[in-house]
Amino acid sequence: MNGEQTNTIQNVTLCNRESLTVTGVREVLSYDEAGAIFDTELGKLCVDGENIALTRLDLSRNEADITGKINALAYIDKKAKGLFGKKQ
Repeated sequence: MNGEQTNTIQNVTLCNRESLTVTGVREVLSYDEAGAIFDTELGKLCVDGENIALTRLDLSRNEADITGKINALAYIDKKAKGLFGKKQ
């Protein structure tokens, strides 16, 4: 993002810590049962959890759905070496 302005709208919808929907997804950078890292329109989004499953990925619509136990969500920047023990 490097200080550039954006008019992008991104939605991150978490329901009962069990279901997550993210819009603005460009790419899945990392994914396993402990979490996922997405490259989104507004930066890298890190999802930490347990029994994580990527249930839907539609890159033509820039959307993704995850189920499992969601413990944390965080945006990380390029300077970060990782979050929640994951390599970027």
